Amino acid sequence: MFRISSNFISRVRASDDGTKRRWLFVFTVPTMIVVVFLWVMYVRAFLPENEGGTEVALADESSGTSLTSFRETASVLRTGAGVVIGEFLARADQAFKLVGAKLAARNVITVQVPIEPKFVVTDLPPIPVTPLR
Repeated sequence: MFRISSNFISRVRASDDGTKRRWLFVFTVPTMIVVVFLWVMYVRAFLPENEGGTEVALADESSGTSLTSFRETASVLRTGAGVVIGEFLARADQAFKLVGAKLAARNVITVQVPIEPKFVVTDLPPIPVTPLR
């Protein structure tokens, strides 16, 4: 099996750029489909379902012109972006304050009083001194 795959890889390496590009797409597209599928399954497993019964009302196409709906959409996006940016700035301000407080804090060195050993080692032979050369 390994020999077959290594022979295939060697043939693809030796081929022209068009063939290399084709095999790149042949292997990349299914791999990305599998990755996206696994990601969707992961998100579905760990995010709760919308059980609140909240439904989104779709705008009626005939009720207004496309320019009016574009303006409404732009207004909603502007409001949402304002909320997101405001929340981001508030959290960034909190983070900067926390980092500033950590940087402004003084280091405290505590010197502990040496304690008396609970046992005395007297039966060990001395370690010979080895001079460094």
